[in-house]
Amino acid sequence: MKRRNLLAIIVFLLTILFAYAAAVKALAYDRFIMDLGQSPLLTNINKPMLAKAILGFEFLTVVLLHITSTKKWGLYAAFFQLLIFSGYLSTLYFFYAHIPYAADGILGKISYPLHIGFNLVCTLLALCGVFLFNNIHKRPQLRVVYNAHALTPAVDYQ
Repeated sequence: MKRRNLLAIIVFLLTILFAYAAAVKALAYDRFIMDLGQSPLLTNINKPMLAKAILGFEFLTVVLLHITSTKKWGLYAAFFQLLIFSGYLSTLYFFYAHIPYAADGILGKISYPLHIGFNLVCTLLALCGVFLFNNIHKRPQLRVVYNAHALTPAVDYQ
């Protein structure tokens, strides 16, 4: 499979993931805020403000992934969001006795360890997308090549 096709598949999957996650949260916004309020890690944070920031960042990621000129930043945004959320879920699961489970939609029906595993797979997928994008779109490097006979530098693009 060509790298460009693989990158297109990764971008498509991440776009669907973030569009779905943001839509589910937006459609049940009050419940989303209430679920954030149950988290022991978010006790001193303004929940409505955090909810708006999360939704805004998820929708922004969808837009960035969709636009060709901002796709690279969308991949980075997806990677960092997934990394942070995976760390958040792992911290709750491994260090707290009472674990609020606030996932809605399809992910609301799976166990915590499976949800963490799903997030880690998506995080690796986003990281692969970042590397693929950077590999496909790397700029040609300028190097100077000396002609042994003429002793003059020549420019060569690699």
